[in-house]
Amino acid sequence: MNIGSLEAMLPQGQFFRISRSVIINVVCLTRVSRKKRTAFLHKDGKEYTFKIPLLNIRKLEKFLEES
Repeated sequence: MNIGSLEAMLPQGQFFRISRSVIINVVCLTRVSRKKRTAFLHKDGKEYTFKIPLLNIRKLEKFLEES
């Protein structure tokens, strides 16, 4: 299964594709660093970081405003 098919199966408004190979649950998103171009997520007491392209940071911000 490719990531596009998986993305289509996920609930709208809860998940966001931040790169070609990473989809995040925005409920777990704690912050985004524009300077470091990194998304920070917390799940089960652990922090996860993912690189995010600048264009996708802007798209994520718009997505979060609309949600």
